Amino acid sequence: MIQLLVVDDSEMDRDIYQHALKRRMEVPYQITEVDNGEQGLTHLGEELDAVLIDYYLPDMTGLEFIAQWREADVKTPLVMISGQCDDDIVVAVMAAGATAYLVKESCSTDYLDKLVEMITP
Repeated sequence: MIQLLVVDDSEMDRDIYQHALKRRMEVPYQITEVDNGEQGLTHLGEELDAVLIDYYLPDMTGLEFIAQWREADVKTPLVMISGQCDDDIVVAVMAAGATAYLVKESCSTDYLDKLVEMITP
């Protein structure tokens, strides 16, 4: 079973991920949802197949989250999902140790297809 952690303060976005994964996933999965970075960091050391992170969190940025996760030397794939398509942010996030950076598209669900491809075996 694929174990996912979603760190996003937007309940609407978390619902979108749940719905999209339910329709697209062909293997069993379980999603744990949290709405801020500190709660997400409490899952360090758990057996996770991927962590999905929003860039703007109420208590830290996704960049700060990734830096703290990587400081713990945990190799879990970290996927930043953001509405921002700022080259400087993308470069910083990838340099900090993100596995991928996906942009939420208001008129398309293509990024969700890419997400499923990344997290399924």
